[in-house]
Amino acid sequence: MSRSNHTDFIVKAFRDYYRRKKMIISVDDIARREIMLMHFNGKVVRYLSFHSQEELRNRLVNDVPAHAYYSASKYEKPERMEGWLGMELLFDIDADKLHLPCKYQHDYWICERCGMKGRGSAP
Repeated sequence: MSRSNHTDFIVKAFRDYYRRKKMIISVDDIARREIMLMHFNGKVVRYLSFHSQEELRNRLVNDVPAHAYYSASKYEKPERMEGWLGMELLFDIDADKLHLPCKYQHDYWICERCGMKGRGSAP
């Protein structure tokens, strides 16, 4: 499968996912959040704001980003990041750094250069 066909396949899978999971995709206080989308080609679109969950979901289905993020901060005007109202407390825990005994069961890697595959931590 060529890279173009591979990308088309993934974009279609993401679009189908966004359509099916409409009730799961949800952002609290969405009108106060800055939204960022990162597309499969690497293009980043920031400073988006939406008035409703449905407006965000429609954008996801139509644009099909690879990644979607929303700000922990809340703003009066999120599209300009003006009028800061506060923010949520976040913790970022990298599970791969925990060295749990079940790591071998869950982690899987493939070398992009040689195609070597394995479980657990990559060499």
